[in-house]
Amino acid sequence: MVFARPWALALGAAFAAGVVLLHMLRPHPGPRTPLPTARFLAPDRRTRLRVSRPADALLLATRLAVVGALSLAAAAPSLEARREGGLRLVALDAGRGMGGAWDAALDSARALLAAAPALLVVFDTAAMVAGPDALDSLAAAGPSRVDSDYAAAFRGLRGAARGSRASTFEASILTMPRGSAWGPGLTSTRAAAWPAEARVIDPSGDAAPGREPERGRAPPLGPARVLGAAAADPYLRSALTALGYTPEAGEAGRDAGPLLVGPDAALPTETGEAPVTVLWGDRVGPELDLLWTRPSPAPSPPAAASATLFATAGARPGEYPATIQGAVGRAAGGPAQGAEVWAVDADGRPLGVARRREGGCAAYFAGDLLAPALVGSERYPLLLERALGACAPPTARPDALDERLGAGAVGVLSGATGSPPATAASLGLGDRRSLQRPLLAAGLVLGLLETLLATALGRARSSALSATSLGRERAA
Repeated sequence: MVFARPWALALGAAFAAGVVLLHMLRPHPGPRTPLPTARFLAPDRRTRLRVSRPADALLLATRLAVVGALSLAAAAPSLEARREGGLRLVALDAGRGMGGAWDAALDSARALLAAAPALLVVFDTAAMVAGPDALDSLAAAGPSRVDSDYAAAFRGLRGAARGSRASTFEASILTMPRGSAWGPGLTSTRAAAWPAEARVIDPSGDAAPGREPERGRAPPLGPARVLGAAAADPYLRSALTALGYTPEAGEAGRDAGPLLVGPDAALPTETGEAPVTVLWGDRVGPELDLLWTRPSPAPSPPAAASATLFATAGARPGEYPATIQGAVGRAAGGPAQGAEVWAVDADGRPLGVARRREGGCAAYFAGDLLAPALVGSERYPLLLERALGACAPPTARPDALDERLGAGAVGVLSGATGSPPATAASLGLGDRRSLQRPLLAAGLVLGLLETLLATALGRARSSALSATSLGRERAA
């Protein structure tokens, strides 16, 4: 049993002790001596109090029961279901994008489900929990005719975990990672429904069935220093981790790692050996003179709007700038002379520029790099990767030109960015049954019973006192 407010129990115990003490203090009349002249004296109702055994045991028990029930209800107790053992959860993507790897996905699912206990979650736009026997019918039916939604997969995993009695979970998602299954708000849905790690297995890879291909596990690239409030942003940290960096706050250290400077932080005078310094936001300063030219006077920037990231071949030969759909707090101005473009908006206007400098590179993004609609896109890690490699020699990136997700996005999807192990505690699956309402109802019923008993005892005492007084008057 778990108590939400255990201090209420101590308060109830103190109140119960007071009730018992009151029942032990009884009025005791003084000794009576018959005197002939007593009839000329007015009766004295004063009595002495004596501590003795509690009087009216039934009434006392009822009052103690009322105090106990109400104090327990105030403590908000609940019974927690006991969880033990482990469970493997396999989410199978049944959307139409799996047509080319459907048979391989079913073989991988069979291999994963062979280890008992295990549950199968089948999803496209919705998810359902099925047994291993459902694979045969799925093989005959084939994938569905609608695009999948990864949010449904995480909701299905949570539903399967909640319906079980396991305490630890090993989650796997069998899918061909693609942008069409990454719906708006997926990162928020994932954080709420499944804030734990889930392996992303691509059945179309060369790995054996049931084994995880080397995707979404970028090699370690060292630390990346972040200045300003952006250092605490979970999406930026997650994307950096998925790309292989270790996010660090502050400008301490002189290691050869990238430096990201938020709009609320000033560029340090010495950037050390940072190979690239990334700036963003509607900011001004001498560090932007060689990167971005602002008109005078600068017009007010447009309001932020929803953004969609996708990659396409740019207007400049040999470059593949990221393209952003919609204004995301765009700063006024344009590239300075000699600056290279690495990001454009939907109209082809430059948004990201870079310039080589001695010992490294300086890059600037003329918008909000932490806009909610931007960080929630499956292409956000790709954009961040472009910013960090803005001055690198341009190379063809096949994953940027088709629907397949890049390694960074797969890392965010799988939770390989510092997510905790999947346990009932980390998922918030503490199944508890509250006892507060039944105890409150019992306290009210017992309170009514106590009122009836006290009324009956009071009437009985009044009748006895009246009879005694009448007898004395007759005797006198």
